[in-house]
Amino acid sequence: MKTTSVVLGLLLALALPGAPAQAYKLTKTEGGDVVSWLANCRTFYMDPAGWPGGRGEALTKAVSQSILVWDGVECSDLTVAYGGEVEALKAGYASCGNNRNEITFRGSWSYMQEAVAYTTLTYLADDGTLVDADIECNLDDFELTLYPADNPQAMDLQSVLTHEMGHAVGLDHSADGDSTMYFSAPPGEVKKRTLSDDDRDGLCQLYPAGTLDQDCGAGTTPWVTPTRTCSATAAAAAPWEVAGSLGGRGGRRRGGWWWW
Repeated sequence: MKTTSVVLGLLLALALPGAPAQAYKLTKTEGGDVVSWLANCRTFYMDPAGWPGGRGEALTKAVSQSILVWDGVECSDLTVAYGGEVEALKAGYASCGNNRNEITFRGSWSYMQEAVAYTTLTYLADDGTLVDADIECNLDDFELTLYPADNPQAMDLQSVLTHEMGHAVGLDHSADGDSTMYFSAPPGEVKKRTLSDDDRDGLCQLYPAGTLDQDCGAGTTPWVTPTRTCSATAAAAAPWEVAGSLGGRGGRRRGGWWWW
């Protein structure tokens, strides 16, 4: 099984040109395959350790709502959920190990300084099937807030995560400046907390109603990639292809959110 990964993200703003009628864009592999989840049940976990002040009700609410806004879109079969807190999460996919889709906060940032957050997607190179999605927030270069009305010079965490969740389900950046998936946002902006028609249209093209039939009932955990036991030799020979570049070659793709 050959896997690759890519990087998608969010930046800071410019004057917005008029958006085309269909402004959304789907994430694709180098070969042109659409990157998407095969099953409709996806759960995301948070490690609150890096957040200033640590865990709390307001943080949980912002994270969970940024996930759930992508759930239950009428024309789509995709189901996403918040799975709670898990400590010591580390972004990236382990070919031998237990993987979770995760949200983390980084006080030490190794990516582009202009990026408020990055989402790393890992998918099968031959058909674009997603196997892992991890979101990292940049607390090194940006102040993020749970209360944008009280701190309008900071970036709204819920908006940032709602945008990154769009990447996590397979959407690339949109040309529509009013959409959640537009590539940038100014400090204090909160409109990306809710989906635009363009965002919903993109999601419903990826996961049309009636195309995914996995049971998401109690007792199922399809969002956790099963632990795989393999030898050190097999792990070292795992067929990875890493292309960590904004703009989107196949492989490990990180998508950021930028400010202006």
